[in-house]
Amino acid sequence: MGRLLSPPLAAFLFLGLLPSLLALGTPAQAAETPAYIALGDSLAFGVGVSDPSNGGYVALASDVLRKSERYRERGLQVINLAAPGATSADLLLPGGQLDSAVKEITDRQQDTSSADDNVEIISIDIGGNDLLSLASPDSPCFSDSTGAPCLQRFGAVLAGLQDNLKAVLQRLREAAPDAGIFVIDLYNPYSGTGD
Repeated sequence: MGRLLSPPLAAFLFLGLLPSLLALGTPAQAAETPAYIALGDSLAFGVGVSDPSNGGYVALASDVLRKSERYRERGLQVINLAAPGATSADLLLPGGQLDSAVKEITDRQQDTSSADDNVEIISIDIGGNDLLSLASPDSPCFSDSTGAPCLQRFGAVLAGLQDNLKAVLQRLREAAPDAGIFVIDLYNPYSGTGD
């Protein structure tokens, strides 16, 4: 999804959040490594860069975080659950990204060997593929992006995205009440299309 500009733009937006993450404070030396979980689509996965595990915005952000005072000695494990092509509804599928994230959070909280290995950061980058469905050949937006049928479909897609994201955020907040949860804003997937 997107052009090569997209992952760097997402990285730029997320890196702008790093001061907020670093302001969380610096706890004492940890016995185990805390975690950062990334959920989302191709942008979070790292599509568009030659090595997603090292060049995507999740990897870039985690590298910056690991060099911070908070994580320099503790370390930070990255668990990137993102999948190219994922929609907001896909996050909620049984056994999908959200279930995997909640299981990881719960397992770490139940690990009594250390209270310092919890999930501390969660990022969610989702919605681009929801919106791209409006550009499919069977969409009323494909032929007339300003007509009433397209606007109705657009409203329905946004409402579904909002409902799905709300459900995801509620489950994550219940599972990890102390984690920083960051929803990454999307670039405009219709940029350059004239619509």
